[in-house]
Amino acid sequence: MKRTCQLSLLFLALLFSQCRKEMPLDETIDTPSSQNFTIDKGKSVLASFAGKIINEAGFPVYGANITIGDKAVQTNSDGFFFVKDASVFENHAYIRVFANNYFHGSRSVLPKQGVNQVNITLLSNASTSSFPANTGGTVTVGKAKVEFGAGYTDDLGIAYSGEVKVAMKYLDPEAANLSEIMPGDLVAASSEGTKLLESFGMVAVELKSTTGAKLQLAKGNEATIRMGLSPIALSKAPEELPLWYFDEAKGHWVEEGSARLIDGEYVGKVKHFSFWNCDVPRKYNRIDAVVKTTDGSPLAGVDIHINSRLMGAGHCMTSSKGAFGGRVPSGELFHLNISYMSQGVFKSLDLGPFSSDQVLSDIIIGDIPGLITLSGQYATCDNKPMQSGMLFLNDQTTIDIVNGTYSFKYPANLPFTLRAHDHTNLANKKTFTGYPANTQLPLDSLCNKNGGSPNLSYQISYEIDGITTTYKPFANTGFGYAGTNSIVRVYRFELSSLEYIGNFELEINNYSGTGEYIVRHQNRDSLWIGNYNQPKCSYADSINVRVKDYFIKMDGISMDIDFSGILNVWNEQLQVYEKKELKNGHIVATK
Repeated sequence: MKRTCQLSLLFLALLFSQCRKEMPLDETIDTPSSQNFTIDKGKSVLASFAGKIINEAGFPVYGANITIGDKAVQTNSDGFFFVKDASVFENHAYIRVFANNYFHGSRSVLPKQGVNQVNITLLSNASTSSFPANTGGTVTVGKAKVEFGAGYTDDLGIAYSGEVKVAMKYLDPEAANLSEIMPGDLVAASSEGTKLLESFGMVAVELKSTTGAKLQLAKGNEATIRMGLSPIALSKAPEELPLWYFDEAKGHWVEEGSARLIDGEYVGKVKHFSFWNCDVPRKYNRIDAVVKTTDGSPLAGVDIHINSRLMGAGHCMTSSKGAFGGRVPSGELFHLNISYMSQGVFKSLDLGPFSSDQVLSDIIIGDIPGLITLSGQYATCDNKPMQSGMLFLNDQTTIDIVNGTYSFKYPANLPFTLRAHDHTNLANKKTFTGYPANTQLPLDSLCNKNGGSPNLSYQISYEIDGITTTYKPFANTGFGYAGTNSIVRVYRFELSSLEYIGNFELEINNYSGTGEYIVRHQNRDSLWIGNYNQPKCSYADSINVRVKDYFIKMDGISMDIDFSGILNVWNEQLQVYEKKELKNGHIVATK
């Protein structure tokens, strides 16, 4: 992702391995399914990932659902997650994050050897404005303004006539944290193939009814997006550029429409909402390299800062094997600054311009002033050396454990945390106050587990037409939950071709404790069966729910819920919904 709009373009677009439902459109324009714009994903590979999920205030997001390739996990109380050997693509590892009360988060990276560090900041999707559906309205956030027309439908395609609540975020292309708050990266599928985007501004929009149901623009309704520019961006802004929306299922930007420069802002029309971006597409080349110490050891957690005239500044971190890589604009000269643990720049390089992909020579790093060497030993629970494992330093840098030993460089007298993993179990995080000189840390073991992603046990079952359906933990599936003093939400999903496919969701708003409730779709107190992000799924007509237990805390949950009643079920042959009885519904979960 750019400077004025580019200062963060590379920041995002560099895809450095660590550095990083909508209703159909009007048939007169290309839809995501009919455009068939694709990117070059390359071949399938296995890769590992670690990272933290935080909100805009910097607090960890607990219980966020993470999907990477064929794997799904949840963040722990520190917002930390780890995924080992996910099946991804060599040119496109897509990390998706789903959490209640936030826009969907994501990151797309070039996976490297070792553990890839991925940090994502989720944006709140709390509604901040509203307008009548039959008149439309205008909402301004930052440099972004959206003029909404009249006409909206809910996620079942039913016309909506009430108040439209708007959640909207402007993403400044010059923001230092752009690479952590934007979706995916700046790689795009266009009419001319895969491109690297130079962004001039980005906006996220989510529309909801007064009961919380998702809305989209009705057929024939268009919205006008206006994106203001900074003076630097304005000095290099073309008169017209393409518009791009982020395809959440595919994990990249897709070209759709265009925007013209009018009175210092880009103006364009859209017919659906997700994240929208004003960008100039650029040709690119891929670069890869490894950072090593003088003895040939890979150096993990090194900060890589790249600057170019066209794309501005970018940043990433090396993997646990010292590797980094990314996409950079073709024909550009780059300046590379290397730093470690906030100790300032200790090596600089000029590279490029490139006209083809490059594997750079190893970058050798000598002694770094202000750092000490910390080493130690790690054992299994039976006091044998851990033959292979890893330590997560500050949940940011991954250190390999080999034959029971580890070693890393760190600033003197600075506190830090370590969290161990033996490829199966994740230990609790331990805090150290810091050391003034080279130190051998105390022998530790992995006996203290359960510090990682929540270990859930759950079962959802119900009966329709004499057929009982049961959901339990299974490969490529996930279970989510959320709860406050006034909301109950339980959902189950699965993964298919990098897509998040919902199976089941129960939501009770205005929850007041254990007892009896009636949920109906009109109230958004609803029960959904099937992919609730798509039309034609089954939904509640009138479902009786008895909450016997619903308790959520930072380190555990306990829930016991019965439900039964009338469900609206889509009849594909007749092309209508019909009412059916749901019996013996039960949800139980513990951790």
